[in-house]
Amino acid sequence: MPALAFAAVEARAQSAPPPAAAGVAAEVRSESGALARSLVGTVVPVAAGSAFLRSEAGLGILVISSGLVFGPVPGYTYGDCARRGWTGAALRTGIFVADLIVLLEVARHGLMESSQVDDAAAGTVIGGGGAIAISTAYDLAVLRRHVRERNATRAGGDPVRMGLAPARMPTGAPALALVARF
Repeated sequence: MPALAFAAVEARAQSAPPPAAAGVAAEVRSESGALARSLVGTVVPVAAGSAFLRSEAGLGILVISSGLVFGPVPGYTYGDCARRGWTGAALRTGIFVADLIVLLEVARHGLMESSQVDDAAAGTVIGGGGAIAISTAYDLAVLRRHVRERNATRAGGDPVRMGLAPARMPTGAPALALVARF
């Protein structure tokens, strides 16, 4: 009978002393400073775009979208976690492009009655915009944790991380391993 799960512990060896132990002071990045930069990068374009919505709706949507897509990146870059920030921005850009493609295809092919096209467009914008907003909110919510982990790693410690990994039991049966890395 295959086992559902078993526990494993992985200890990571360090081949070189951490920077702080070698006499090099690790620069600590402020979690609050990183969050402030991301909030400004998100809120300012969203507020400015909202002001444009009445006079120039297209420009307003573009400015709001840029704030939601790229807003968290300045904080991640400041916190020395730029790769994580740009990964989130790439994900949100993909959602935005997919949303745009769906809108253009529906409009180009005239697949629906006029009132249905309006409903489909509204649904697509709400769905895609909602996914982008949730992704942005998530990136803002976990930013402090990423900077804290970066600071701990640079100071010579490595935060404990736990996760699941595919594994095999000694009998060859498939299983999940609970892996703790410290």
